[in-house]
Amino acid sequence: MVPIINGLVIYFTDAATFQSKYDASAKLKSTKLAVTRFKSTSWAFMDAIPLWLDMATILRFLGDYRFVGLLKDADVYTNLSMAGPFSVFAPNNMAFILLPLPEQKLLYNKTYAEMLGKYHVVDGLYRYVSFGNDLLVPTVLGPNLRFNIYRSGSLRTVNGKPLVYGEFEANNGIVHQMNDILMDIPTRTIKEIVGNSSTLTMLYQALNNSDMLKLLDGPGPFTLFAPTDAAFAKLPPGSVDSLLLNTTALTDFVQYHIVSSTYFHIGLEAGKLTALNGGYIEVEENVLTGLTINGANITSADVLATNGVIQELDGVLDPASSP
Repeated sequence: MVPIINGLVIYFTDAATFQSKYDASAKLKSTKLAVTRFKSTSWAFMDAIPLWLDMATILRFLGDYRFVGLLKDADVYTNLSMAGPFSVFAPNNMAFILLPLPEQKLLYNKTYAEMLGKYHVVDGLYRYVSFGNDLLVPTVLGPNLRFNIYRSGSLRTVNGKPLVYGEFEANNGIVHQMNDILMDIPTRTIKEIVGNSSTLTMLYQALNNSDMLKLLDGPGPFTLFAPTDAAFAKLPPGSVDSLLLNTTALTDFVQYHIVSSTYFHIGLEAGKLTALNGGYIEVEENVLTGLTINGANITSADVLATNGVIQELDGVLDPASSP
């Protein structure tokens, strides 16, 4: 029941059994404990990690050799043996294996790989319980990581990716192991992303005419539910031109597509969101069709910005239909 690997005690047990063995074990009391809980079961995987291990050693202990290679390319791996403290968000090997081919090819770009390695490392100690909703934390690279809390605290994310594993403590920081790689490094605001998109030109015009671009260039946080040009094309002929000429109606229309918080796709659940104009946006979950926003489908999810996120839609949200 208690195998020992390289001098480390490894437990695979339920919480009650673990607690009884922990209380009786002087060896475990001399260690820091890293805990991984699996959502679908009541079982936990307990690693007893000696106090003296630094983060570089723990990453090797965890077997995250693909991520270690990325850190070495970024020339930050050796720093993880220094005093710290550091917080590292470490994709496991499966995250690299399951990465779509186009994104795998990006990792062969040395400049991008170096940036990506640095983007997963933070100066300072950030524990799972310390992540506040829409907390921004600067990385070694510079751009922030964004943390969110959803589903009454049961789901915590970094850049929209779930933090599903426990914390692996070291003598100079903490490792958060993940199933995902933080591939998107935000460098532009929502305004800048929409302004440079070839499929959101009608929305950009509406934002500009309603004087809302300045808002979406600010600190946020915001979620922009962004109808594509194809979505606007579904509207009755002449309706868009009429809307653009009515400043009051246009402002109400644009504000109905903005929420003052960051909702990544994984954080959206059935219910109502309050839009900037005070109306409600209906989020529905369907087993067959997935998530819909007032009946519209998300065609491009989680376009990450420095001040929030964009969810592109195949339909326009009508303030008059606010539930």
